[in-house]
Amino acid sequence: MIDNIYLIIGAIVIAMLIMIAVAKKIGEFIYKNPGIKVLGPVFIILIGLFLVANRFNFEASKTYLYFAILVSLVVELINIKLRSKES
Repeated sequence: MIDNIYLIIGAIVIAMLIMIAVAKKIGEFIYKNPGIKVLGPVFIILIGLFLVANRFNFEASKTYLYFAILVSLVVELINIKLRSKES
């Protein structure tokens, strides 16, 4: 871990500025693609289940979690591409 508090504060401020800068564009993207609205809560539930399973000493590889997230994102991006070609 980092012991320098000023570095931590600087990193948080930079992250907040980046989030503020891109929030509108991300909001517009989510508004145009409703499938993405579904993926967010699903990812949160998936990660929550993974953390609960780890709490009860069920050791699952994080690779499964990352692979499930990657596959669902790729499928949704393919759906977005196909819908944009149809219009």
